[in-house]
Amino acid sequence: MKGLCLMLGLLLGACNVTKYLKPGETLYTGAEVKVKSDKPVNKKEIRKQLESVLRPKPNQTILGMRIKLWFYYKAGESPEGKFKKFLKNKLGEKPVLFDAQIPVHVADLMTNRLINSGYFQAAVAYSVQTAKKKTEVLYEAEVSDPYTIRNVRFPQDSTLLGTRIREAEEKTLLKPGTRYDLDLLKTERQRIDLILKDQGFYFFNPDYLLFKADSTKGTKQVDLLMLVKNDMPEKAGTEYRMDRIYIFPSYRMRDTSAVVRGDTLRVDGFDYVSRDSAFKPRTITSSVFLKPGERYSRKSHNLSLSRLMGMGVFHYANIRFVDSLKNGRGQLDAFIYLTPMKKRSLQL
Repeated sequence: MKGLCLMLGLLLGACNVTKYLKPGETLYTGAEVKVKSDKPVNKKEIRKQLESVLRPKPNQTILGMRIKLWFYYKAGESPEGKFKKFLKNKLGEKPVLFDAQIPVHVADLMTNRLINSGYFQAAVAYSVQTAKKKTEVLYEAEVSDPYTIRNVRFPQDSTLLGTRIREAEEKTLLKPGTRYDLDLLKTERQRIDLILKDQGFYFFNPDYLLFKADSTKGTKQVDLLMLVKNDMPEKAGTEYRMDRIYIFPSYRMRDTSAVVRGDTLRVDGFDYVSRDSAFKPRTITSSVFLKPGERYSRKSHNLSLSRLMGMGVFHYANIRFVDSLKNGRGQLDAFIYLTPMKKRSLQL
């Protein structure tokens, strides 16, 4: 019977945590998002996007009761003793109080999210409902038809970089009629970056590409122009080919010099530098897919590391590149550092 009374007391206390609030404080209990539109838009998808920017997260509830919050208050403002400190800091949870500035910020985030998703004429309003020291926020988004892509123009310059970017246009993700979406533009930049990385543009970065959007040409349509930033470093627009490739199969983590001393062999165009004969050189070189004289390729770079580590004999594998210009052409020297695993033996 005493146990039942104790449990009832705990439940009642957890249900009535607002009595611990100071004058002027109210407990934030969450938010609701509604989407209004007189057009056939996907309200469920839009509401999901907007809910992802809701801030803050209200206190946790268990069967409608804020037990963690009750523990926090029950332990006292300055708890003494291990049990009360454990109750407050481990089991307890700080109160999430309503702040009048947060809905303003969240409404702005929601508006930006809608604009980035093609709903250029969207508007978000909010209302605050407070009762019994508890505050809930209602956000209402009003949207119309989203803007769609009318056409896309890729860089028209005659540079090698511009030519390579135009060659990637055939498989672009930006198709006419597709809803304008900032995330899709970012994905397109990353797609082109991956293509360029496999064609020798070692220093290129997707941030060097930008889009200009013109929404004045059609009815809720956007013309996109892809540009290369004017302040892009010269290296980023240079195609690099592999020059010398050095392989160090007995590199030790404690080595302080970037270049390890050892006997050097010329094997299949590689400079194989080793302190011992623990490995057959061609066993290593056959797993390196970067080749002297060929264009740098990120795919070959990653595949080389994957194959070398997949041999099961190296604890560490890394490739360092040093760039240079020879006769106006970009060159990369590669230094492949391989740290063998410790040898193990068993004697009977």
